[in-house]
Amino acid sequence: MLRSKEFFATLNQKIETATYKNKTIKNISEDLYDRYDIPIGILTDYLTLRVPVDDASDFILFALSEKLINKHLTEYFSDKEIEFYSNSKFEQLKLKFPIILDMIQITPMQWIGKITAKQLMEFRDAQTINYNERTQRTMERKIAHGTEYWRININDAAVKAIEEEYLNETYIPNTITLNLSDDSEADFEYDSERKQMIIKSIKFFDILDGYHRYKALSKANLKKELFDYQMELRIVCFPEEKAREFIWQEDQKTPMTKVDSDSYNQNDKAVYIAERVAGALPKETISRNKSIIDLPIFVQAINAVYQPNKYKNMVETNLLAKTIVDKFRNIMFEDPQIMEERWTRQKIYCTLMVFKYCDDDLYNKIMVLYNDNWPQNTWTGNVGTATIPKIKEHMKKLKFI
Repeated sequence: MLRSKEFFATLNQKIETATYKNKTIKNISEDLYDRYDIPIGILTDYLTLRVPVDDASDFILFALSEKLINKHLTEYFSDKEIEFYSNSKFEQLKLKFPIILDMIQITPMQWIGKITAKQLMEFRDAQTINYNERTQRTMERKIAHGTEYWRININDAAVKAIEEEYLNETYIPNTITLNLSDDSEADFEYDSERKQMIIKSIKFFDILDGYHRYKALSKANLKKELFDYQMELRIVCFPEEKAREFIWQEDQKTPMTKVDSDSYNQNDKAVYIAERVAGALPKETISRNKSIIDLPIFVQAINAVYQPNKYKNMVETNLLAKTIVDKFRNIMFEDPQIMEERWTRQKIYCTLMVFKYCDDDLYNKIMVLYNDNWPQNTWTGNVGTATIPKIKEHMKKLKFI
């Protein structure tokens, strides 16, 4: 089937229209249960938008589409899919017990280990991953046709970015947290000698932390055949009050500024170039701490001046890194004292612009440009790509270009 933005927008619009007609939701759920054996509880989650519809399996999406956008069914499903699903019945995957997970006990109510994406998708397909709105982050309030409803608050851009990293195999595995709450009716034990958690039966897991990663894994799993990924797994056995405290605690992590965070992105060619340059120059010339040139700002400036992520191959990227190193060595030879005092953002940007457009008399041109009579507020606020035309204009005025 075609899982396109257009498809989900159309289906969501139809569902939103149905949300203010409780009788319609009831009728749709009962009809689809009668025809396809899809449990009413599962259908109700999607028809009230409590659970995002793009979490649904292709079969459930077909059933909903047949009911809500029947006239356009062939735009999203092939003739073979329509024939197959029309004659199918819902079969909920049942987990095979016991579930044995390699885990290390941290506290009497907390364990850490690992899980694969494939295992998580088995939990999902068995309808055992639950979003507990009483413990999770605040849901998003929506109003359709004067009727209020609530749905899980999802940052679609964040999910998309994580999904792409999963598919490119560049995502560094971190922790999904599942809670064995009182409502989950879990029967389990921990074997301290084998370091294994043995789950004998369970109604569902509450997902406490990592919902966006879980969503991204689900999407990647749909796009790539035989997709799998190793993930860290934390299992806790918290009552609701402690679960809410855990979520609050996780939310207190001190975020880095965007410019600092960006400087750790190993998929950014500017980070690669900056680290290559830093490694070729004397120690503490360029780094994240106590250096002459602040590496995060240097990364930002490289992106703004050169836009290296547009380069098609690493040959161009490595050549740029070498060129910048050579030009730094040139100006350091001209004035060894240039690296004695910490550089301002303005000096970093002016230097890279001279490096980009000039091949001779680099040191003097940098000093002239840096000390030029700049308009007020040029170097305050969000200095970045938008500042480049202003610097270029000054360089033209000084006849450097």
